[in-house]
Amino acid sequence: MNNKIEEVEKKSAELATQVAEIAITNQIEYETAAEFLKRIKGQQTEISETFDPIIKKAHETHQESLAQKNKYFVPLKNAEGKIKKLMVDYTTAQELKAKLEQKKLQDIADAEAKKQQKILDEKIARAQASGKTEKVEELIEKKENVVPITVPVIASQIETPKGISFKDNWKAIIIDANLIPREWCMPDEKALNIFAKSTKGTKQIPGVEFKCEKILNSRS
Repeated sequence: MNNKIEEVEKKSAELATQVAEIAITNQIEYETAAEFLKRIKGQQTEISETFDPIIKKAHETHQESLAQKNKYFVPLKNAEGKIKKLMVDYTTAQELKAKLEQKKLQDIADAEAKKQQKILDEKIARAQASGKTEKVEELIEKKENVVPITVPVIASQIETPKGISFKDNWKAIIIDANLIPREWCMPDEKALNIFAKSTKGTKQIPGVEFKCEKILNSRS
């Protein structure tokens, strides 16, 4: 097998070197190039016949080894995914609990501030009715200084185990494709190429130019 590979390597290298000398300026050179092309196709066939069995055997060995690995690896990978989901769900629930508690305390603080402002509004109204101008100004200034209390941030009651960390993974979920701006839409080139082959350029699509390129086929 080693001798066969060496022979294939030598012939392939010679052909690859000789192609640099080829030029086509007349019919004879055109036909000579066609014959050289046949030699190349024949050499490609010989290369495939030489290496395909080796590749096939290596692939089968790889697949067998991969199957043996997955027999033990996949169940543990699934177990890892389950545990991670449980931990993320618990962490998310604890964070939500902390946010709700903070909102509850903030609502209480805001309500207290509104209560104080309402009391001052009533006092201002009475002072105005009594014609106590200075008192009115004093109460108005006091009202302006009533600032809602911002409660401290409440952290979730959870300690992250050593070796565990979290990161935010933002993702886009398409709700209505028709509303997506043009710059976020990518043309489907595969579908356009299939359409071009089937219609052979007889039908047009705005913004698309259909082009026919010749492809030379050769047999050894």
